[in-house]
Amino acid sequence: MTTEAKLTDLLTNFICAGYFLSRASQESRNSAAHGEMVITASTCISDFLPNSWAFAWIKMSDEDRHYAALRSGLASQWKDFMEWVATRTANGEIRYPNILTSVVVARELVHSFRIDSHAWHLLGLGLKRELVDPFIEKYKPRKEGRWTNGIYDLVSAGGVLDSAGEFLGFDVLGLEAGGTVHSWICNLSEESAARQFETHVNDPTGLLEKYSDAERLAAHLSEPINGAEPVPWFPWLLVKYSI
Repeated sequence: MTTEAKLTDLLTNFICAGYFLSRASQESRNSAAHGEMVITASTCISDFLPNSWAFAWIKMSDEDRHYAALRSGLASQWKDFMEWVATRTANGEIRYPNILTSVVVARELVHSFRIDSHAWHLLGLGLKRELVDPFIEKYKPRKEGRWTNGIYDLVSAGGVLDSAGEFLGFDVLGLEAGGTVHSWICNLSEESAARQFETHVNDPTGLLEKYSDAERLAAHLSEPINGAEPVPWFPWLLVKYSI
């Protein structure tokens, strides 16, 4: 079986939770023995495009928006970028704060604004089908008509990830209702995880190699006694796409 066929087979078990243009970070690898980059959908660790500064309804000064755009390489284009985000959001192609609904719109962003494709990664996030109902139950609005975050919306839609990608590994993420995404590596060192749960991390990415490892860590972080952020924790699949 080819690598592409293996990924396609894997993706049949997962629901699409969105696509992210993420810049890998050396922060929070949480291991003194490592200086490698970590690839993740966590907003606590990585930079993303778009991000909250690009939404006009977010209260920020022009100076702060310009600085945020500068960090992302968009210093001279930040106003045009905000207009582009507003249009794509109105079309349903972008969800606050950083979720792209397709590989196509992500690539359009990269090419339209000449994003450095070597520094940024296009990631697809997937949730296992058997966890969709528990996830929706955790995040569904308590009152009809209330705002919901983009990951919830896409998981609820029940779509599948684009199959033309590359398997990266598994992450354990905790999602806040407002869109902030926490990662297990902010709470537990690789050494501690390996010692307690016999987990295996992929050195180039910082992601877990086995889904069963992600399941064990999600269960661990969900226990309040362990001191992680008090949000629901789930194991997630990450896929990388060319840009």
